[in-house]
Amino acid sequence: MKNLFVLILFVSTTLSLCAQDFKPYYSHNFNFGMSYTAGTSRENFDAFDDDNIDFLGLQFNYIGLIHLNPHIAVGAGTGVRHLVQVDNWDLDDDDWDAFRSYVSVPLYGHFRFRILDKRVSPFVATSLGYNFRISEDKHTEYINGSEYKRTSTLSSGILANIEAGVNVKIARSFAISAGPYFEYKQGRLKDVKGQSFDGSLNGDNYSVRSMTSRLHLYEAGLKVGFAF
Repeated sequence: MKNLFVLILFVSTTLSLCAQDFKPYYSHNFNFGMSYTAGTSRENFDAFDDDNIDFLGLQFNYIGLIHLNPHIAVGAGTGVRHLVQVDNWDLDDDDWDAFRSYVSVPLYGHFRFRILDKRVSPFVATSLGYNFRISEDKHTEYINGSEYKRTSTLSSGILANIEAGVNVKIARSFAISAGPYFEYKQGRLKDVKGQSFDGSLNGDNYSVRSMTSRLHLYEAGLKVGFAF
C-alpha cells in the first residue's frame, strides 16, 4: 500500500509539471449504478447445500473531486446502497419470502485518473471506505398455521471498488460518463425469527431462533453519471 501511494504521488507530480497552465478546480460528480451481488459465507453450514446468497442492487453516489491536473482528481464521496436479497437462504426450507431489503450509506475516499487530455477519454477510478447500515428488514410470515416475526439485518463493513469507462466533456464545465464497476464489501447477515403459537410475543408460547453469517459481498454492475 505504501509503494502504491508513492507511485500515485510520483505520477501526479510528473503530470502536474507537464500541465503548468492548468488551474486546479472542484467538481460535483453524480452517478447511478445497477448491479448483481454474490454473497459468500465465511462459515460453512452443514444444514445448507448452498452457502451463497444472491442480491440485486441499486446505488446512488455523490463525489466531490479536486482536479489536480487534466488527468488526476482526488476527493471523497457518499451515497446510498440498496440491496434486495433474491435467494431463499435462511432458517426454513419452506420459506419463499426471500425478497428482503437492506439500505446503507457509504463514506469513502476516491481517486480518478483520466487517461487522455481530450474531449473523449477513457478513465479508471478506485474508492476505499466504510459502508454504514441504516435499515433492517422486518416482516411477518404465516407458515402451517403459525405466525413468525422475522428481522433481517446486513451489518456495516468495509467497502472497496474499482471502475473504468469513458468520460465525455459535453461543455466546458459539464461531462457525462459510463462504464462497468466491481465493488467488494464485508458484512454480517443476521436473521432473527420469533414464532408465536397463540398470538403472544412473550412467554412459553413464543420462541426465538437466530442465525448470523459473516459475508464477502462481490458486486458487479454498470454506472452512468454526470459532473459539473
